[in-house]
Amino acid sequence: MVDIRKWKKLIMHWLTDVVELPRRAIFLDYHTEIHIFVDASTVAYAAAVYARTIISEDVKGTNLVFAKSRIAPIKGMATPRLELLSVLIGVRAGQFVIKQFQKQPHSITLWSDSTCVLYWITNYTKLLPRFVQSRVDEIRSSKFNIRYIPSQDNPADIATRGLSPPHLRNSKQWWKGPHWLIEPESKWP
Repeated sequence: MVDIRKWKKLIMHWLTDVVELPRRAIFLDYHTEIHIFVDASTVAYAAAVYARTIISEDVKGTNLVFAKSRIAPIKGMATPRLELLSVLIGVRAGQFVIKQFQKQPHSITLWSDSTCVLYWITNYTKLLPRFVQSRVDEIRSSKFNIRYIPSQDNPADIATRGLSPPHLRNSKQWWKGPHWLIEPESKWP
């Protein structure tokens, strides 16, 4: 009975709200970068892919171009392994987006707030469990730049925890990425 009430409360917003999603143009004649943000929770793991376009020193833009989320396995899985799966779908989402471009982006950066997973990916000296190693190998083969992002700046967190339609519609972090992404790289975390 509690689940039915939760479901009705959730869909109540969907019945009255219309969400318009404007199409975003990606200007391939300009310097374009791909930034992939990943995150996981006990409920889901997700990736959000953004295009960062630099038209001039003063004119920069960012837009969400693709997102993917998956429900976490019913069997309890440790958070680091879920975070690893989020990086893996981030790599695959990034590869999918790149195939859609007619021109190779200038750079591709994947951002994660999981220091454990970042350690697995960047440390070549330690032998990892088979589950972890096979996924780390696929991630490494992408040759994407891998960076750390503080959790509070991670837009993929929205996809793993959810937002109501009105809040999602107005979420600048979701549609544009972290506020600092339009800044010069020297100001990034």
